[in-house]
Amino acid sequence: EANAAMGASYSGDGGTVKWPEPPGLRAAVFSKIDAEKGRIRAEEVRRRVWRSRFRAAAVSIPFAVFSAAAVIYSLQSEPVEFTLVSGDAEVRGTDGGISPLGAERIAAELKAGDAASLGASSRGRLRIGGHSEFTFSDSALFQVSRVPRKLGVFGRATVLRLDKGNLVALVVHAGRDADVSVETAPAIIRVSGTVFSVSVRSNGDVDVAVERGKVRVQPRYDTEGGPGDL
Repeated sequence: EANAAMGASYSGDGGTVKWPEPPGLRAAVFSKIDAEKGRIRAEEVRRRVWRSRFRAAAVSIPFAVFSAAAVIYSLQSEPVEFTLVSGDAEVRGTDGGISPLGAERIAAELKAGDAASLGASSRGRLRIGGHSEFTFSDSALFQVSRVPRKLGVFGRATVLRLDKGNLVALVVHAGRDADVSVETAPAIIRVSGTVFSVSVRSNGDVDVAVERGKVRVQPRYDTEGGPGDL
């Protein structure tokens, strides 16, 4: 009677009890199955996204490192070395320090803003990268105003300021790719693949002589002659 009251039924001679299915059981089971399938699909999507990101990072990180290294290299200045050939000289750094050159030390690396002065009857040679060589004499006083970068896109200009003495320059290649200029008080001498010399006299006059190639002399102040080519 109790079983009958609960809705149970009997089948067969053995008296097997068959209980009725609780309301909503099938829907709950399928809902759980669908939820588990959704969780599995979402997990698989997350795995695919992470794999895709990992592959992209594996390609982009080395490229970014290479690009950064290339930029750092290109921003570096070309080496500038001053060598004392004879006599004595002093190198003045941008920090105000003075380094004497003589019998014990004949070479120094310069950077933009550094200056050097040669003693009487002294000679010194300045090399910038692989394209420019300058020989100074006659108690020359000069400054490295600008140093070229290793890649042309970031600037290939070389600018020297000559305040006193004599300079003989050998520029292997110039033009658009390597702009070389020598500045004096009255004029700026721009170079284009040339062997030339510049002398600053005691009265401030400047003599420019060209052995090979071409230079352009541009006065700093208004003059009747204006810029001229040699």
